[in-house]
Amino acid sequence: MDKQNQHGETQLSLHVDDYKAYLKNLFSNAYDFQIRTIHTKQMTEVNLYYFNGLVDITLLDELVAKSIVSIEQSTTIDPNDTIVSLTNHTLPLNLDDIKEGLLNGQVLVHINAHSPYLLTINNDPARQVAEPTTEYQVFGPKLGFVESVDKNIGILRYYLKDCELHTVEAFAGKENTMKVAVAYIHSLIDETSLSFINEKIERLKNKEISSLGQLARHFQHDFYSLFPQSVLTERPDHAKESLLDGKFVIFLSYHTFCIVTPVQLLDTIGSIEDSSFTVSWNKLIIRILRLLCMIIGTTLPALYVALVAFHPELIPTTFTLTIAQSRAQIPITASFEALLMLFALDVLVEASIRLPSFVGQTIGIVGGLVIGTAAAEAGIVSNIMVVTIAFTAICTFVIPSWEFVFTWRIMRYIYVLVASLLGLYGLSLVFGLTFLHLCKLKAHDKPYLEPISPFNFKKLRTFFHSRP
Repeated sequence: MDKQNQHGETQLSLHVDDYKAYLKNLFSNAYDFQIRTIHTKQMTEVNLYYFNGLVDITLLDELVAKSIVSIEQSTTIDPNDTIVSLTNHTLPLNLDDIKEGLLNGQVLVHINAHSPYLLTINNDPARQVAEPTTEYQVFGPKLGFVESVDKNIGILRYYLKDCELHTVEAFAGKENTMKVAVAYIHSLIDETSLSFINEKIERLKNKEISSLGQLARHFQHDFYSLFPQSVLTERPDHAKESLLDGKFVIFLSYHTFCIVTPVQLLDTIGSIEDSSFTVSWNKLIIRILRLLCMIIGTTLPALYVALVAFHPELIPTTFTLTIAQSRAQIPITASFEALLMLFALDVLVEASIRLPSFVGQTIGIVGGLVIGTAAAEAGIVSNIMVVTIAFTAICTFVIPSWEFVFTWRIMRYIYVLVASLLGLYGLSLVFGLTFLHLCKLKAHDKPYLEPISPFNFKKLRTFFHSRP
């Protein structure tokens, strides 16, 4: 059906029967693929090819079908002009363009003996802009991103009216092409980060991307670190503030979340909502609280194991007697007890997330109260361990970044295992190694611990306390 001219360019057949036979065979197993034949007043055959669920049928009938029927015989006017003037259109160069256009919701219009056109009359299945369903907030706008990349870019421009807001369009994959859009404020981006992002964008065309996680890892600087160098958000106000901080915001087709990169340690414990307090000291208190909860939620089980198993002399005498009495009938070691309860906690968290909301709440209550109490009464674990793990879970969930929560969940196991082998010495050692790794880690050539290391008092003060 395709022919090559002397310049090597693809020429398409102009006969309607060629297209009808080819496309009918190509989509023979797709019941929603439609071939619609319409005749002009001069009985010229016109074929429309489209997928039912991807096309606005009402618009197709009103604009295209009626225009085709009303076409008069003319030697000076191309019959296609009557149609393509009514809507957006493209001229396919080869069969691959036609297949891609049809699968993207376009309509192929072919008048016999004329070049075919792809008309854009999409029936966009994306939902309307609504309140975020995952990232809840007390203050701030109640608006979230949707599944359309173009709509999300529009929402971003609605929040940030700046000529310096640059957007770059790219496509990932060859078989299953996914649209990617990168937004950034050019005046706030350093050349090193921009070069890094542009290099990654160039490589997208040869990489199959199906999820935001894959796309985020593609833009990461260090692939093997447990600590996230990008975060996901569905809130436009978060994306706007990230752009103003000199970061990139990346969208992917059919996803309601966007990627914010690069991020540093303090970015993961801060929230845009913190600046909404009318009392500026509230921001300082809440962020210090999150920082303390991050440390407590990660090290408390390991600290308990190290003190009980290796260094009971460091515990006050009264508290030592209480712990001894609580563990008198426990048949397992403190380290195994901690690992068992951490495992049970993570299982309950995953169960409550995957199940429907009304069932998930029930699982959380039953798991937290009934199972925990029953395990303590049965002598499987001690009451103090139940309290320790419960407080650990609460401290962990204070962190606003879900990706960061998962990181510290993994680190908890590492800390407990090392503390069960080497006690406080091992806990101090692994904590120091973690800090060294964070000092070495970079996100787009920016230190991960900045402004803590290298120390920048002005930035650190701004993070914890906003002046009027």
